[in-house]
Amino acid sequence: MALASSAGALGCVAVFAILLVLFGCRLLRWSKVAFPNPLENLLLGAALGAVTFEALLSLVAYTGKWRLGVGAALAVLLIVGIPEARRVSQEFRAAFRLANRSRIELTLAAAVFLVLLLQGLASMAPLTGSDALHYHFPTARFCLTEGFGPNFFIVQSFLCGQSHQLILAGLALGSEKLAMGLLYLGGLLAAAATACVVRRLARPVWAWVAALAFLLTPIVFWQMTTSGAPDVWMAFYVPIAVLCIASFREQPQAGLAVWAGYLAGAVAGAKYTGCVIAAALALAFLWEARSFRSLSFFFGGSLCAGIWPYARNFYWTNDPVFPFAVHWFAPHNVNRFTLDSVLLTTGASSHSSTLKLFTFPLFAAFDAARPGFFQYFAPLCLVFAPLVVLAFRNTPLWRALTLVWITSSLGIGLSSDMARYLLPVFPIALAASFAGLAWLRESRWKFSKALSLATVVVVLVMGAGGFFVYERDALAASVGLLGREEYLRQRAPDYERVEFVNRALAAEKSPEKALVFFRHVYYLNVPFVYGDPNGSWGVDPERLRTPEAWLVFFHQEHIRWVVRSPEYPEAIAGPLRQLQDSGDLVPVSEAQTTDFVGKRIEGVRQSSLIVLLRVQDHL
Repeated sequence: MALASSAGALGCVAVFAILLVLFGCRLLRWSKVAFPNPLENLLLGAALGAVTFEALLSLVAYTGKWRLGVGAALAVLLIVGIPEARRVSQEFRAAFRLANRSRIELTLAAAVFLVLLLQGLASMAPLTGSDALHYHFPTARFCLTEGFGPNFFIVQSFLCGQSHQLILAGLALGSEKLAMGLLYLGGLLAAAATACVVRRLARPVWAWVAALAFLLTPIVFWQMTTSGAPDVWMAFYVPIAVLCIASFREQPQAGLAVWAGYLAGAVAGAKYTGCVIAAALALAFLWEARSFRSLSFFFGGSLCAGIWPYARNFYWTNDPVFPFAVHWFAPHNVNRFTLDSVLLTTGASSHSSTLKLFTFPLFAAFDAARPGFFQYFAPLCLVFAPLVVLAFRNTPLWRALTLVWITSSLGIGLSSDMARYLLPVFPIALAASFAGLAWLRESRWKFSKALSLATVVVVLVMGAGGFFVYERDALAASVGLLGREEYLRQRAPDYERVEFVNRALAAEKSPEKALVFFRHVYYLNVPFVYGDPNGSWGVDPERLRTPEAWLVFFHQEHIRWVVRSPEYPEAIAGPLRQLQDSGDLVPVSEAQTTDFVGKRIEGVRQSSLIVLLRVQDHL
C-alpha cells in the first residue's frame, strides 16, 4: 500500500507538471516568445505556469476558501492550457528524442533517470525535516484550519513566501505526499534547467554530467527529498531567468522582458534573500537591454509575481519584511528577545570576514557550528571555477550568467552569512564550472584532463554514496519496508514528545490549547501554542515577567495546558516555576521520552522527562 500510495502521488505530480507546461506555453504563444530549443521552451512554460499558480493561490488566501481555490486554480491551468496539448506533445518528443545519441549520453541519461526515480521515492517518506516540522508545513496547516491570518507564535511563518503555496496546495488536497512531491518537482526542473544552460556553453554530454552532479550534490538531494522546504524552486527559476535575459539581445521583445522579470519576482517572493538575487537579475537585464523602457517591463513582471508575501506581511503587521524592519514600521510591537534570536538563526546578525566573503562565489563557505547536508555544495565549483576565466566568452549568456552568479553570491554573503542561501544560484555556477571543464577537456593538457575527469567521477561516486547513506530509511519508508510510525520515531525530532501530548490530551474535547516549548510541532493533533521565545513573537520575556502576567496570558490565549520538556526555556523559566510552586500549574501526567542529541545522522539519543501541567484558572 505504501508503494502504491507513493506511486500515485508521484503520478499526480506528473499531471500537475503537465498542467504547468500547458498553461505556460499558452502564455508564451500569446506573448509571441519562443526559444529555439524545445526543452527550454517547455521549462520556461513550466516556470511561468508555476509562478502563476502560486500567485493565484496568494489571491485565494484572502477568501479563505483554500480547497475550492486550489481546485479553481488547477481548473484555470487546464482550461487555458489545453489548446496547447498537441504543440507541447510535439516539443516534448523533440526534446527527449534519443535517436542519434552517443552511448555515453544514453548511459548518463539512464543514470539521471535512475537518480530522479530514487529521489522521487525518497521524497514520499513521511515528513522529518526540522524547519519543515517547525514552520513550513505547520504554517500551511494553520491556514487550512484557522483561516487567513498571522500566527505570531511561530515567527518564521512570516518568512513563508510564494513557493510555500505549493505545500499548501498539497495539504489542501489532503496529501502530505503530494506536497512533498511538488517540492521534489522543483528540483527535477532545476536539474533540467542546469542542463539547458550547460548545453548552450558546451557539448551535450556535459549537460547530462552537470545534471547528474546537481542531483547528487548533498544540499540538493536533501532539499528535493526530506527537507520539506521549497527553496529548490528558486534554483529552477534563476537559470531560466538567465536564459531569458541572455536571449533578449537577439529577441528584444516586451514579452521576454516581462517573463524575465516575472521569474525574478518569483525568486524575490520566495525568500527575503531572493531579493538580492532578483536585484542581480535586474542588473544583468539592464546591462543586456540598455533600455529603461525595457527595464520597466521587467519590473512590471516582477511586481506581478513577487509582491504578494510582502503585501500580506504589510497587511498583518505594517512591516513588509516582518520581523526585520518592525522597529521602523511598528516600534511599539517589537519583541527584542525574539528578534535577536531570529537575526542570529538566519545569519542576518553575522558579518562575513573578507576572506570568507570571497568563498561564497566558490560555494566553499561552510559554517562549522552547524555542519550538515543542508549546507554542503560539494567541491566542483571550487575546483573548476578558475577555468571559467579561460572558458569565458563575451556573449550575452556568459555575461548574464557570471554577473548574476558573482553579484548574488557576494550579496548573500554580506546580508546573511549563511552559505545554504546560495542554492538558487548554484545551477548557473555549476553550469559555468562545467563549461570551464569542457574547455579543459579540449585543451592539450593531458594530465589536467585526466585529473579533472577523475575529480568529477570521485565527486559523483561520493555524492551517490552520501545519498544512499542519508536516504536509505526514507526509501524504505516510502515503499513500505519501514512502517510510518517506526520511521518517524527513528528520524523525526521531538516525535516521542508529540506522541505523549497527543495521547495525554486525546480525551479532551475542548478548544483549549496546550502551550508547548519543543520546536517540531507539525504532528501535534491538539490545539497548541508554541511558546519558546526564541521563535515565538507572542511570548515576550519583557512582558511576561511575573506569574500574574502569565495567568492573564493563559486566559487571553485560551491555554489550559503547559508542556514542560524537560525544562522551561531559560528566558521565561522563573515565573513559570513560581506558578508551579504556588499550585497554579499542577502536574497531571509525565513520561520519559528520547530524542536526538546533536545531528540526527549521528543517531545519538538521550532520555528526558516530559511533564503535562494543567493551568488552574483563577480569572
